[in-house]
Formats: sequence, structure tokens, C-alpha cells
Amino acid sequence: MIGLWLAACAWLLAGRAGAIAAMRMPDSDDALRLLQVRDWLGGQGWFDLRQYRLDPPAGADIHWTRLVDLPLAAIIVPLRPLVGVAMAEMVAAAAVPLVTLLAAMAVLAALARRLIVPAAWWWAPLLLLLASPVMGMMAPLRIDHHGWQIVLVLTTMLGLTAADRRRGGMLAGLAIAASLTIGVEMLPYLVLAVVLAALAWVVDAREGVRLRWLCGAAGVGVAIGLIGFVPAGQRFAGTCDALSAAYALPLWAGGTMLAVATIWSAVRFEAWRGGVGSIAEAVHAVGKSGPDRGRSGSVGARVGDRDAGTGAGCGSHIPIRDRVGFDETDQRLARAPAIDQVDTTGREIADAGASRPLHAGRWNTASVQAAGTCGVDRHRARLAWRGSMGARPGGAETSVTDAGNQAAGRIGRACWLVAAGLAVAAGLLAGGGGTCLIDPYHAVDPAARALWLDRVSEALPLWRQGAEVFWASLALPLIGLAGAAMMGRRGPRRAWGMMLAMGALSIVLALVSTRAAVAAQALALPGAAALGWHGRARLAASGSMIVRVFGSVVLFLCVSAIAPRLLVATLAATPPGRTDAAAEAGDAACMAPRALAALDVLPAATMLATIDATPALLLHTHHRGLAGPYHRNGRAIADTMRAWGGTPAAARAIVRRHAIDFVIACGEPAEAQLYDRRAPDGFHARLMRGEVPGWLVRVRVPGTPWHVWRVRGAG
Repeated sequence: MIGLWLAACAWLLAGRAGAIAAMRMPDSDDALRLLQVRDWLGGQGWFDLRQYRLDPPAGADIHWTRLVDLPLAAIIVPLRPLVGVAMAEMVAAAAVPLVTLLAAMAVLAALARRLIVPAAWWWAPLLLLLASPVMGMMAPLRIDHHGWQIVLVLTTMLGLTAADRRRGGMLAGLAIAASLTIGVEMLPYLVLAVVLAALAWVVDAREGVRLRWLCGAAGVGVAIGLIGFVPAGQRFAGTCDALSAAYALPLWAGGTMLAVATIWSAVRFEAWRGGVGSIAEAVHAVGKSGPDRGRSGSVGARVGDRDAGTGAGCGSHIPIRDRVGFDETDQRLARAPAIDQVDTTGREIADAGASRPLHAGRWNTASVQAAGTCGVDRHRARLAWRGSMGARPGGAETSVTDAGNQAAGRIGRACWLVAAGLAVAAGLLAGGGGTCLIDPYHAVDPAARALWLDRVSEALPLWRQGAEVFWASLALPLIGLAGAAMMGRRGPRRAWGMMLAMGALSIVLALVSTRAAVAAQALALPGAAALGWHGRARLAASGSMIVRVFGSVVLFLCVSAIAPRLLVATLAATPPGRTDAAAEAGDAACMAPRALAALDVLPAATMLATIDATPALLLHTHHRGLAGPYHRNGRAIADTMRAWGGTPAAARAIVRRHAIDFVIACGEPAEAQLYDRRAPDGFHARLMRGEVPGWLVRVRVPGTPWHVWRVRGAG
């Protein structure tokens, strides 16, 4: 995998060498992230996330935390004395996203090994490299938090499907806490992850180990996040756009209830199930009493027997697959001296003594049938299976009693789950989270919401983006969903059921908000990898070379969504119009760091620029700006849009109120075109036509395409 990652790094760095050298950040969030790190390392407080060069003198409050700043600072601080600040920032901005990419590839490889087969590990990381929207979040200079959030959601799924329930639960809980500390945009995925873990426990009491550790790790992690990364004044303020009591109290209340429930249920389950030793003894008795034992050897091929995979005994001929979900009890069962190596999937453990533990809970109907092929009476095998689930010898009457006990246990655990839901509801009411569920952006300035937030392209529903964007965004998620559905019939059902549920939710969220399509594509990768692996295996069995070669190429193009995207681009693409081409050209020329840095010939001042350009202006110059695309900056956002889209008189009043020194404009970026469409005779449109009001004076600045006007009487 390291080789694959290094190849991807070389490809990404070569393709973006020019942008890296110029430090042209791909997004306004990346520019402000680097600026926040720079200010922090320059002496601004750990908990002080305010950007004082936005909307001065008070500054603009930013809803981020320092957690994502730490990897950047870890590279910048030691490099500054050696290569200078500028080079250190360049190295950090290029390297940190590649570290994020490595983490994503590692998690996907682990998921593929766990859910498909170990040899299929490379499929998911390779498909990741071809999922361009996801890769766009992990490319050099993409230093904002979105890439880390994708990694943490995938890590949560790895924890939910991990073989070791205790470690898996802890991993999922810590990933949930880290994701909430960074931001709350992944909250629907995290909530579903906890719900899936709880439902798995309702069905199978042994999953309580995972759920208990998940709740404990998430609770402790959120507490650390609140204390270590959230300003004291916001911890219990009930803010909806960042970690606060609005989310922490429901998590603590529900998590505590679930943890107590799993402990209580575990005590009752152990008391009902009885001792561990009887399970091994029952299976051992079946192996010894089978007829025709000499014909095929003993079914009791022992896990500790080094000859188990070398043909000594039926266990070497009846392969086994380690399955998802076992805890300490299952490991003791697996190491018992007579557990038979029989399972449902037909995979062999070559050296049982060095293999993963056998999940005793998988001795099911197929196992009973396989036991019969080894000369073991199937009725006795069924008795052994019932014994492994806690049943005691006693015939059908005992079996009915055990079934009733299991059903009663599930009903009891379902009642605990309902109680946990009530605890979550109480926590929401206590922390003010109910308002966040109804309207998470209720605190945004109403004018900014109407003029800006409700019109942000990535926040619009996917079905409003056009046919090309719609189908290109959903191609990979739908492929992954199909793969998860297929694997639900041939792989570990519970694990793939979780992947299927998460994939379905991600598609629904993408339909509601376009920005969720990136996470949907990331969550689809294990399912797409499963389709690729099993499809390639069937093609490899073909006797035709043409089928093997060309079929493999077609298969890869399909499961990677390359072919569907090309088909959509051919059938649904619309040629870019003049305005689109002008927007791209305008952005390229105006947002070039050199073009912005040329403005430093002017004394440090407060400038009125377009909202999207302001973060880059702050990063590459010593100037201040009025507004950036950050919703807590709502009043300044609304004033900026009113100024550009209003009359010159209205713009003058806003400029005076905010003590603006210079007005700057450049080209025809998308935001400027929006102002011109809304107000053809507005302030921005008139300036671009050369109709300069008397309260502005044109200033010539060499080496930049930016038009600059000084406000008369400013300063």
C-alpha cells in the first residue's frame, strides 16, 4: 500500500507543482485555515478563533477548532528556523493532505480485508485514487477539515465492523469524538453509526462489548474535545454549528444509559448461557462420536493443532473463514482444544495455531451440513451448535425454552434502547439541542441567509444541480450500494448491513445537500471494491483470454464509476457558455497570489472585495477585509452583498459604516456575475462599466488585474 500511496503522491505533486509553488489555495476555507494557523503560531490564543482582520475592529468569529491545525503546526514549527516561514507553510500545505490520503487508504484497505477477503485489500485504496471528488479533498493544499472528516467516518465504520469488539468499539467512539470536535457536519453519519451499533446489540447480546466501549470512548473523547478545543464561553452556550452542550449532553445521557444497559444485559446473558467449557466439550463429543471416522478423519480438527491445515483430519478439507465480531469469550472458545474448523464460507486456515480465532457463534446451518460431510451425525452437530449458544442438553423442550429466553433478552434490550432514546431527548432539551435539530442555522443573520446561505451552490439539493452533476455524483454511491447489497448475501451480513445502511443514508443526504455527495462516494468504496474483486474472480475463471483481459478492463471502468461518468458527460453535458469561461478566466487571473500580493504597495487598509476573494486577500497581503464566506460573519456578509448589488448611495453608506478605505474588484468571477445579474444597474455593474461615483478615486496599481478605488476622506 505504501508503494501505491507514494505513486499517488508523485502524481498529485507533479500535477499541482505550479499551484504549490505559488501557494494558490484551492478554496477560501484552505486560505483561512492557513491564516488561522499563522495567527496562532504568531501569538494568538489557543481558544481565540476570531479572525481580527475580517470585519475589523471586532473581527469575525470562526466556528472551527484547533484540532485540524495541529498537523500543520507540527510541520511548520520545526521547519521555520531551517527554511523560513513561507517555505515551511508550503511544505505543510502540500504534505498534510497527503498524510490524510494515506490514512484514508489505510482505513479502506483494512475495511476491504475485513469485509471481502484479505487479498482484496488493494481494491478500495485504488478506487479511492480514481474517485476525483474524494481525492479533491485530500490533494496538496487542501488543508481544510473535510478530508479528515471523511477519514473519521470511514474509521467509525471500521470500528463497527472490527473483529475485536472491544478495540472496534473504542476506535469507533474515538473517531466519533474527533469528528464532533472538528465540526458537526458529519453528525447524521455519526448518529446512524451509534444506532447501528445499538441495534446490533439488540439482536446479539455479545455486541454489547462493542457498544459499551463505543459509548465510553465517545463520551470521554467529547469531554476532552470540549475542554481542550472549545472556548469556555461556548461550551454550554448551546451553539449549533460546533461542539457544545447541545450535542455533548445528549451523547453523554444516551451513552451512559446504553453502557449501563450493556453491563446489565451481559450479566444476565452470562448467567443464562452458563460456562464456556461445556461448549468445547459438546463439540468435542460430536467429533469423537461420528460414524465412519476413519474414512475422512476426525471432524475435531483443533485450533491449536499444527497439523490442522496439512491434511490431518477433516478440518483441513473443510475450510474456515474468520468472521466479524468476536470478544474475549469467543477467543476462549476458539482456543478450546476441540473446536472444529467448519464454517460457511469455504476458506482454509493453513496454520490454525497462528490463525485468527474461530468465531464459535458461526457454527450454523451450513456448518452442520459441512460437519455431515465429515462423517458426523448432523443431529449431533445441531445439538453441539445449540450448546455453543448456551443451550443445555434436554431435547426439544430445552430448545424451546432457550429460544424463548433469547427472544425475551432481545425485547429487554430493545426496551433499554428506547430508554436510551428518551435519555437523548432529555439531553437535547437540557442542552438546547432541540433547536439545532429544527434549524441548525437559526443564529445566522436573516439577511445573510436570504442573500447568501440559501443560495450557496454546494448547499443546494443535488437534483437542482443539473443532470450531469446529479448522475456523476451518484454513480459511485449507487455502485457501492449494489456491492454492499450483494455482499450482504455472501459476506458477513451484519457488517455489510451496516455499510448498506450508511450508504443509503449518504445518498439521501446527497439528494438533500450536494456537499454530502463526497462522503457518499467515500462510503461507497468498500462496496465497489467487493464488486470488483468478485467480478474479477469470475472473469479469471473464464477459458477465453479475450473475456479475461477485456472483461477485466470493462469491469474496472464500471466499478470505479469512470465509464458511467464518461457516459453522463457524453449524454448530459452542456458546453460552457461565455459567462462560465469568463468566470474561470477571471478567477485564475484575479486569485493568483502574485496579483493579490501586488496590492501590498498600498498601505495596510480595510478593503471591500467580493466575499469569496477576501480570505485569499488576507492570506497574501497585509490588508483587512469586510466579509468572508463564514456564516457567523452574517451581518458583514449581508452588508457586502447589499453594497455590491445596491445603488452607489447605499454602497457609500455601508462603506462609511465599516470604515472601508479601498474598494477593489477584478474580472468576472462567479460571485461578481451574480451581482450583475441581480442588479444590472447596481454598484458593481456600474463600476465595471466605468461609471465611478464621485466618492471614489481610481488608484493605479501595477502588476495586478485588480481595479482599485480609494474612498474619499478615508483614513
